[in-house]
Amino acid sequence: MSGSAAMAASLLPRMSVAANKNWQNLAPIPVPLQEIYPCIFKNRIVIAGALELAQEGAGLMGNMSPSRSVHLYDFQQDIWHKGPELPEPRHHLGLAANHQSLFAIGGFSSDKQDPWKIESQVWQLSSLSDSWQSVTALPGPQAEAGYSFLGKDLHVVGGRTLINGHSTDTAAHYFYDDTSWQSAAPLPLARNSFSCLVHNDGLLVVGGRIYKKRHENQARVDFYEKKTDRWFELAPMPKASAGTAAAIWQGELFVFGGEAYHFTQQGDKWALTSSEAFDQIWHYQFSSDKWQTLPITMSSTRHGLGAVATSQGIYLLGGAKQAGSGEVTTLLEKFTYLG
Repeated sequence: MSGSAAMAASLLPRMSVAANKNWQNLAPIPVPLQEIYPCIFKNRIVIAGALELAQEGAGLMGNMSPSRSVHLYDFQQDIWHKGPELPEPRHHLGLAANHQSLFAIGGFSSDKQDPWKIESQVWQLSSLSDSWQSVTALPGPQAEAGYSFLGKDLHVVGGRTLINGHSTDTAAHYFYDDTSWQSAAPLPLARNSFSCLVHNDGLLVVGGRIYKKRHENQARVDFYEKKTDRWFELAPMPKASAGTAAAIWQGELFVFGGEAYHFTQQGDKWALTSSEAFDQIWHYQFSSDKWQTLPITMSSTRHGLGAVATSQGIYLLGGAKQAGSGEVTTLLEKFTYLG
């Protein structure tokens, strides 16, 4: 290597080589998708009810539209298959599964007059070769919420709802016990677009934003203890973010990306002046209740992506590289981190 080449190499970002060891590119999603809540069912990653890139001029939300498609990822063969279509198109559709069933919960439907119609329907799928069936609807419309099974009960917490016909954040927390929806302790701070995970027979709610505060991002982290039906506040994230993805791998929490919107006051009104998407990865250790921002980043800025974890690593799916619906991706990457 020449002296000039060696000098050029020394000026490259030091983490780029190390970061490559943490990432593995896998078969891309068949179409660009964002605002997804994936889960694992019957040993497949399932994506359903996303915002999908539409044909030019056909989008209900700019260049995007809600989707009926169901996409299934086969871990063993690294390929995607089509699953049974949803009864109706949705975006921000919540997915959660146990050993017996896959549930699709709430989310938004869209038309040209209102692309953000908050829904309460719940659909159930017993087999990936079956068709979706309607089951007991949520007590009220709920979207951009948290969705997880705690034992045999399906929990839905927070997000957005309708009050007197107007969209607003909700702290509502319900669980479905296979017969009906029951109330549980409400989320301490009503918000939407957070990450929600299961940990130690409880729920983690990480970050998010407040709709009526001009989409103000939150760094707050709350833990729900099922046995006492109580919430506890944990150490906040290093950076407030919403539209993140998160997963627990090897007993530690990893939170990825997200977006933020910035407003300035102009007279008696507020105007959106800028927005951004993030490429950071935040790491939380339960034993110390401490966060760190990892010295490596994602392969790009991204929000509205999804994450699931297996013993092999964390699978990150889809999302947009710009805040809103800019540069929607088909990415599927596996992330591992050994410290």
